[in-house]
Amino acid sequence: MKKKKYKIATIILLFALSICLKVSGQKVELKVGDKAPPINVFKWLKGNEVKEFQKGKVYMVEFSATWCVPCKKVIPHLSTLSNMYKNEAEVLSFYVMEMNTEPLDTKQPKYVQKVENFIKKQGNNIQYNIAVDTPDSFMQSNWLRPAGISGVPHAFIVDKEGYIAWIDVSTAGKGLGALKQAMDYALSYDYKLNHMINQAKQREAIEAKFNPNTVLADKIKEDEEQFLFRSAIKKSNKNVPVAQNMHFDTRPWHDSSLPEKYRREKGKMKWFNMLPIDLYRLAYGDTLPCILPDHRRPEHHGKFFSKVHPYAGGTVYGEIWHTPILEVENPKLVGETIWKNRKFKSADNKYHYSIQVPKEQANVKFLQQTMQNDLKNYFGYDVSVQIREMPCWKIKIKDKAIVRQNLRTKTIGQNWRYDYKDGEINYNNTTIESLVYVLAFNFGYRTSDYGLIDLEDQAPFIDETGIDYEIDLFIPKQAKTSFQAFNTYLESIGLYLEKSTKHMKVIVIRDSERTLNQ
Repeated sequence: MKKKKYKIATIILLFALSICLKVSGQKVELKVGDKAPPINVFKWLKGNEVKEFQKGKVYMVEFSATWCVPCKKVIPHLSTLSNMYKNEAEVLSFYVMEMNTEPLDTKQPKYVQKVENFIKKQGNNIQYNIAVDTPDSFMQSNWLRPAGISGVPHAFIVDKEGYIAWIDVSTAGKGLGALKQAMDYALSYDYKLNHMINQAKQREAIEAKFNPNTVLADKIKEDEEQFLFRSAIKKSNKNVPVAQNMHFDTRPWHDSSLPEKYRREKGKMKWFNMLPIDLYRLAYGDTLPCILPDHRRPEHHGKFFSKVHPYAGGTVYGEIWHTPILEVENPKLVGETIWKNRKFKSADNKYHYSIQVPKEQANVKFLQQTMQNDLKNYFGYDVSVQIREMPCWKIKIKDKAIVRQNLRTKTIGQNWRYDYKDGEINYNNTTIESLVYVLAFNFGYRTSDYGLIDLEDQAPFIDETGIDYEIDLFIPKQAKTSFQAFNTYLESIGLYLEKSTKHMKVIVIRDSERTLNQ
């Protein structure tokens, strides 16, 4: 009988909101070929309890979260793999990164109950072993972080000797195809750990070509510290996913509470694999996130993050239109405006941009002015920020009595609280802006278009209720299934949505004589 040869595919995937990304530039301390870390969980929720890896058995170690949409989609595929390898390997799935605001010694943490309810709801869809991470995030801290992984879903394969044979995303589609190939190989007579180590090194070599610390340095040998001022634009030739802000963020310059890997020297900023349209948005747009208003979270002491953090400064949601308007002869040269139509696996028309200015001149206004000049010199387009009448949705009161009866908080003076269970959202002692957040998250313009509202209707939600008191807000799961369903829910609590327009700042990109003649 001929032995089957296995070729392990190298796959790099890009997902919106950075849910699957490795942290760019992070030191990787756990890699293929290393001994697998130990298992330590708060509770096993389904299947067999696995305390340690048994010699002679292969394990698929997968990481998920209840809030992760790709994680949910991969469940039936993991069940298929579990049944396929039933007598040869174990599939272990650990739920990590769940919001936990309770003391670490809480006996029955709410986040565990949330995962339990999620698993119960899945029923027979899940046919593999499930456990939930400890309150101090042991599994995340000992597996994902050392491997340089910042999100889920991700999977590891542990071979028969207890060594890590494979690490990658575990999403439905090509990610699972590569996972299955790796499992087949780990179970085969041909298996050699050194082969897997070499495969991993080949991928590392590809990613090394896109080292954020060197990609813009070109062949300059001087120490960066010798530069007082410089900026650079470089054409991309490799599309490697990089987690980065799509706005100017000076917090890494000042905030000592950030982990060391996220801090930056004052005056330096870099972006990678950006379309021209995104570079223009950085150079001319407001310097804060404008896609969603800030979410209210308990770790911000029940107050608005924008009001308590010295570098947040608020949000420009609804003040600036989310995408530059292209009034050019060839829009493709500037970049696709619709996120779901973008070719994330292509390096075409992508650029890296870096800027370094003296510390005494390091402010966003000066950085943007410098970037504007660079883009004008390189691309040549005429760009302006105009005030235009743009679409929006206004939240209004239909019946004040019903609003007060349904929304006014019953627990005046209590701390802000947020609970999410089985698709239902419950806020206590919050403000009307939490409703704006839920609307924006589900139906506003986002990089991950849920398809719940037509593209031309995706616009900011503006509060015009005048509600200035604390509210309790319960949003049933059904309300989020469609835009019409949410409108019905709003009417039940005395509110309604009105399609309208609002004066907003708009970045307008036009051809110049130079671009027309190119």
